[in-house]
Amino acid sequence: MLNSRAAIMSAQLIHWLPAVRDFEGFMSPRTRMVRGLLAILRACTRNKHMCCVAGLLGVLLHSTERIFVHDVGSTEKSKWDGTPLCSCIEYLVGHSLSRSDLHQWLRVITKILYHSMGSSFSAFTSSKTLQNKIYMKCTDYIALLSI
Repeated sequence: MLNSRAAIMSAQLIHWLPAVRDFEGFMSPRTRMVRGLLAILRACTRNKHMCCVAGLLGVLLHSTERIFVHDVGSTEKSKWDGTPLCSCIEYLVGHSLSRSDLHQWLRVITKILYHSMGSSFSAFTSSKTLQNKIYMKCTDYIALLSI
């Protein structure tokens, strides 16, 4: 990879791409784009470093927020598996994580949890008390980062 601008542009386009259901032998355009990014990040440390310096993690977190918060608030539930997108974030976080990136990451998690309280997250955690504890723990971490 000569520069990281293509990776940044593709990350900005992720949430606009259709996320039709993936099945054997067919990947949606969104999945293909994210898997391409993952292949770039796995290729070498230089690619990860260039993408970290260029701010790819922030762009991926923004796209993640737009995808998952939109899916939770939508009447049509998407069946898109966000595992490759989470793997991209994991690769970048494992290479370099700044205080501002951590703050944004926790903010996105908090927002996703907040918007999903009562929908898919309720199916994952059966009690409202547990949901509120998780939400409060995330907001506590954000408050600590702000100090």
